[in-house]
Amino acid sequence: MLLSALLSNSKYSKKSIIEKLVMHRVKLSKEELFTRHTLEIPEEDVQWIQDWYYQITTDHRPIEHVIWYCEFAWHRFHVTWDTLIPRPETEYMIEAVVERVQQNEETRKKSEESAKDSSIRSEWQVTLLDIGTWCGVLGLSTLLHAGNHIWMSIFTDLSSKALDVAKMNYQMLKPQIRNQKSEIQFLECSLMDHEVIREVFGKQKSPLAPLWERGES
Repeated sequence: MLLSALLSNSKYSKKSIIEKLVMHRVKLSKEELFTRHTLEIPEEDVQWIQDWYYQITTDHRPIEHVIWYCEFAWHRFHVTWDTLIPRPETEYMIEAVVERVQQNEETRKKSEESAKDSSIRSEWQVTLLDIGTWCGVLGLSTLLHAGNHIWMSIFTDLSSKALDVAKMNYQMLKPQIRNQKSEIQFLECSLMDHEVIREVFGKQKSPLAPLWERGES
């Protein structure tokens, strides 16, 4: 079957799903998807695409759990059945966090210049804590956009399998993190229940202290 005929087939009404399945199975880029109209798709690939299309649309399965990746904030993240799929609107939260980190860096520089003392740097160091990280999409997206302003990054999850996926994504995306200064730790624990977190944030000065005091760590 020609690529153009497959994509224009009216029985595939969910166009974004059929397009992603084709790109994944035939290994095409988004540009190639719309330029290689005369590409002949092998029958076995057409059958695979058709079978998964109906499973996804009928059983409401996330397509990301079929193609094993998701696109988020202009980057690709590996996902498995052990991880959640981030919602697209979550990208707005990343934008807000990155903006806050950058504002913190600007304030640090002004304070340092006015005091003419670099020793105050520690007061403005940013620690990133991604609780229940799953595939690491939120924390890693923040690092990708503001990694040079973050002193330490901690990713936690109760699932060792989810942490393995987060570590895999970190290794995959590490070359794209500009001027990374952050120390990275992946901790298997419930929420913030780990000695490393208590040591870094402290029970008294940290705004996270009420969580420990209520026993919600």
